[in-house]
Amino acid sequence: MRLDVLPFVESPGKRLPVDLEFEADETGPLPEGSHLCGAIRVRGKGFAQLGTLYADLQVTACVERPCSRCLTPLKSTLDLRESLEVEIPARATSVDLLPQVLALVVAGLDPRPLCHPGCRGLCPVCGKDLNGDPTHACGGPEERPRRLGDFLYR
Repeated sequence: MRLDVLPFVESPGKRLPVDLEFEADETGPLPEGSHLCGAIRVRGKGFAQLGTLYADLQVTACVERPCSRCLTPLKSTLDLRESLEVEIPARATSVDLLPQVLALVVAGLDPRPLCHPGCRGLCPVCGKDLNGDPTHACGGPEERPRRLGDFLYR
């Protein structure tokens, strides 16, 4: 969805409401296996001055992504307040705020999400979730420690 900038351009300096909703299917993929649970809601006020739209926005979104240790799906609700400056091309009637809004959503996400602080992750040998079975002991392959010389003289 694009923002109609004609009202902003026709009354420069006057703060006008911004109210947009980007549906999950129109936003495209998010990084690292993340996806939107619903629409991204953008509300706020903005004004145009000398070919630039200045907007103070509140961005609300729900993102689902895996725990960084055990891969359990997590839902994160974001409520961000940001200011944007968007160039308005000459004779343009609308501008696309989606790239800037998506950048705000991605930047607002925790880079290493955890399902809970004590998450034990996955077994490095068999991949079993260690949170569900704390006594898990995998009988992995018995190998002696390797040294650099083992690879050089074969």
